[in-house]
Parts: sequence; C-alpha cells; structure tokens
Amino acid sequence: MSFDKEQFKNVEFIRATAKDLFAESDTDNSGFIEFAELKKNLNDFCSHTWIPLPSDAEIKKIISTLDLNKDGKLGLEEFTEFIKLIFEMFYNSL
Repeated sequence: MSFDKEQFKNVEFIRATAKDLFAESDTDNSGFIEFAELKKNLNDFCSHTWIPLPSDAEIKKIISTLDLNKDGKLGLEEFTEFIKLIFEMFYNSL
C-alpha cells in the first residue's frame, strides 16, 4: 500500500476520519468534545508527531475559534473543521 498525500485534501476521507476520531474522543458520550477530551486527544496526537502540545490557553483558543455556536464545546461539524486544519498542516509539511 502506497502513501498518497492527496488523501489529506479528500473531503470524504476528512469526514470519515473526523467521525471516527470524534467517536473515540467523546469519552463521556455527550455528543460533544469538551476541553478535557480535546486536551487528552491532542496530548496523544502530539506525542506521536513533531507537533508540540498546545498550552491550555491555546486549546481554549482552538475551541473558541471553531465553536461556531459558542457553547464551549465542539460538535461533530466543528470537530471536522479542526481535523481539516490538522490535515492541511500535514499536507503542507510533506
């Protein structure tokens, strides 16, 4: 199986990945990703990549930037935008 960096721009791939990661990240099954869940998710992710772990203030900024309805947490649609941003970073670094 070969690696195709173009998958990081594929809308279906992004949505499917976001949906899977959202289900894994939503540990309390609330239907949302709250601060603690995102922090754990980012900690796990950053420990396996070259990306440094964001501070608590930066994580709160991520949430507030992507939180379109301003409820303080990320729904699947908002989380998908987060994954899209991460994939764009990967794509641009390859």
